Amino acid sequence: VAVEEDDRSTAADVVVGHPLAIDGQVLLAQRLDAHPTSLVADVILCQPGATPADPSPPIAVPRPPKFADDAEVVDRAVELFWVRGADAVTIRDLEVALELRAPSIYRRFETKDVLLARCVDRYVDRVIAGRVRRFLDESDDPVAGIREFFTSVLRPHPGEISPRGCLLTNTAAQAAGTTPQVTAALTRGFEVVGAGLRRSVERASATGRVDADAVDATAVALHMSFQGLLVLARNDVTGLEESIDVTLAALLPRREHPGAA
Repeated sequence: VAVEEDDRSTAADVVVGHPLAIDGQVLLAQRLDAHPTSLVADVILCQPGATPADPSPPIAVPRPPKFADDAEVVDRAVELFWVRGADAVTIRDLEVALELRAPSIYRRFETKDVLLARCVDRYVDRVIAGRVRRFLDESDDPVAGIREFFTSVLRPHPGEISPRGCLLTNTAAQAAGTTPQVTAALTRGFEVVGAGLRRSVERASATGRVDADAVDATAVALHMSFQGLLVLARNDVTGLEESIDVTLAALLPRREHPGAA
């Protein structure tokens, strides 16, 4: 039976040639081998009252994993990186938050950078893509949708005092965001936001709010403003909603005659 390093107390009880009680059954440890990532003990299941010299045929005793897959592990790590910031998170912080020992974390993800990149991808798929769809793509009024997309980041999470900001923006501003794996994940996330804004600007152009030849530049300008907004909101700067209105009025002005200059 494999005894993971997560269970050091169990591993310490496995002694070669001595019985070991697990779930009311007597096991005899045949061998205890050192392994780079786990402690492995071969055991033989004995019938109640049997002696080590008279074991029954070997029966496999599997150890269920703490997590069936990586999804829950990544979700927990997302929360940790999002709240504290990637640079501030230590391997000890991850051990506590994930309820896994460092060797188990590295066995699953190889490095902290790989785990962080997985977290950014998860955040993009579950948070960013959902917000783009809800506020931008599904809005009947493209300009109203852009405004709601902007103002939504001013609201703190339930039970929290200040807005968290965005995991993408927060990570990109830190040293952790400069590694190849994390940079690739961040780039994909920014592309999702930028593409969503561009689709809304194209729709606004059809109503005369933006000149057709200014769609790309307007979408990029909105994206720039949005990223700055996230940084300011996380630092509790006030008056941001009024500034959002000024920005949108400048970039997406109302016109009496659609297409007029």
